[in-house]
Amino acid sequence: MTFPALLDSLETHKPALLNKHPSEPSPGRDLSRKRRKLHDVVVNTNDATRGLYTDLETPESINPKPARINEAAGVSTGSDADSPSPYQRHFDIDSCPVEPSAAATTLVHSVLGRITVSDLCSLPILQAGPTSRPSTDAAVVEPTLPSRTSLSGKLDSTSPEINTVLAHHLANYADVIYANTSQTAREDLRRSICSHAVRHLMITRRLILRNNEKIAKLSKNKEKTSEQTSGTEEEDPEKDQGFARPKVLFILPTRNSCYEVVDVIVRLAARESQENRTRFDKEFGPNGLDKPFPNSKPEDFKSFFRGNSDDMFRIGIKLTRKTVKLFSKFYSSDIIIASPLGLKAAMGGTDKSVNDIDFLSSIEIVYVESADALLMQNWDHVESIFANLNRIPTDQRGCDIFRIRQWYLDGQASSFRHTVISTAFLFPEVNSLVSKYCRNHSGFIKFHDICPGQLSPHIPQVFTRIPSSSPPGDPDVRFDHFTTVTLPHWRDSGMLTKGGILIFLSSYLDFVHLRNYFVKAGESVGEVSEYSSTSAVARARAHFKSGRHKILLYTERAHHFRRYKVQGVLHIFMYSIPANPTFYGELIGFLRDNIASGNTTLEDAKAHAIFTQWDALKAERVVGTTGYDEMKRSDEGKCVDFEFP
Repeated sequence: MTFPALLDSLETHKPALLNKHPSEPSPGRDLSRKRRKLHDVVVNTNDATRGLYTDLETPESINPKPARINEAAGVSTGSDADSPSPYQRHFDIDSCPVEPSAAATTLVHSVLGRITVSDLCSLPILQAGPTSRPSTDAAVVEPTLPSRTSLSGKLDSTSPEINTVLAHHLANYADVIYANTSQTAREDLRRSICSHAVRHLMITRRLILRNNEKIAKLSKNKEKTSEQTSGTEEEDPEKDQGFARPKVLFILPTRNSCYEVVDVIVRLAARESQENRTRFDKEFGPNGLDKPFPNSKPEDFKSFFRGNSDDMFRIGIKLTRKTVKLFSKFYSSDIIIASPLGLKAAMGGTDKSVNDIDFLSSIEIVYVESADALLMQNWDHVESIFANLNRIPTDQRGCDIFRIRQWYLDGQASSFRHTVISTAFLFPEVNSLVSKYCRNHSGFIKFHDICPGQLSPHIPQVFTRIPSSSPPGDPDVRFDHFTTVTLPHWRDSGMLTKGGILIFLSSYLDFVHLRNYFVKAGESVGEVSEYSSTSAVARARAHFKSGRHKILLYTERAHHFRRYKVQGVLHIFMYSIPANPTFYGELIGFLRDNIASGNTTLEDAKAHAIFTQWDALKAERVVGTTGYDEMKRSDEGKCVDFEFP
């Protein structure tokens, strides 16, 4: 019998068991039983308590100090025990609320800037000002984890309210989409989510250990009083587990980012030893790769590509009583850290005969770092990972089906998944990902990136908006406009004869389409793409500088990974506006360098870009929010030129 069939049989034969909330009393339960101090109880790990977490430490090994734990989710039983913790409010329910999703609200806050918040989130905290304090998980007893403040630090020392709002939504398991160009702010968010993830694992572990103790005690009492209790109804086991052990997934762009995240997790876990640390340092550490970059490279490039910048990796991390085990097998891991390419390979890649995704069935926290950098790798892998999260597995793999939470069995796990995405800027793909796969019943908050603009105050810049009826037809609209309007103008004005034209393209498919067109037309064209060899790039750049190539095709991914400084540029044509606004300023810098060298004049240098309404986010980042608002008010459905400055 397959695992899904087994679950169906349970639905048929034991509906009362699966539909019962863990906190509801069962017939025969002694409601007058006093709560025990967790450290006073020794767990008997017998057949009744085996499952995914058979290697967990005993309760007294976690907390050497007395601590009173709530039976449901590890909440202290002090004066505030009556109010459920954020963990309980988010996870300790039978099923996802079925109320219709409330419409999201976009507003401009005096400190937070432009944000989008679901109506399910706590809006008063956004309106209370910087003195408001969020409700946190302070009631949860986690002795081995330092305080939240000391771990996460300040997300933005100049904006304490941003720190307050982010901490509030992280603690309450609301999805967070955080767009900020500040590398420091995003690294602070990384530390906060690491703290949140480790805290979540510890709360989950405490809950399981508490229930293990209860099961062991009931089993022992049953053996002693088997004759007296032979006619009473057995107590249902608590629902505290998922299908698989992995609970946290980190999707990171490079091995160096993984190296830094693991360092944070190790410090937070505060275990006595680390297993396979030498191997980890060898495979993920700098190891001589952290060489100084040329001064010509910008700071964001140096920051992202420092250390080991390989984007093919995956690693499992298992937390035991005394050890952090690196390179643990996925099905015995608590945390999985991987790049999109590495995780896609582990899932089976393009080989549909090898499709192992069951280790993603019980992920409860997902953190996607530097989504803008993942866009430059292969965003399809990110989409594929999210499409396969929280599916009901095909095999049981040792889980105790009687302790699986009801919303897992009902296929609603995605509504309980906490997703946090960090990016330098928002783009349509990440917005689509959130809309399609993020259905968190606790709501979400999205921080929009600030758009001051990247326009040059001196060099003439023209933006041409062309009408496009739909995103799928957008490439054809661009190509038709270029071949029927732009290229004939270049020929008539003599620009094509003069040369020095750099054509910038965001899409590799557009690059191939345009290259094939020029080759067929017999034009002298050089090409620099993410797939070009080093020798081919050097040759194309040299021929373009000398004038042998009149046109140079240059892709955004090539610029992202190499940050070339192209010489001999007299005119820049942006077939599509770069997604990263920093790239726009660097492209304009090619013209400034050529003007400074005396190869052209300010009057002759020109930058021209075409865009459609589907490029709204790109255009806004380049011309600024104010400038784009004016562009939107112009005639729609027509080709319109906008000149700056």
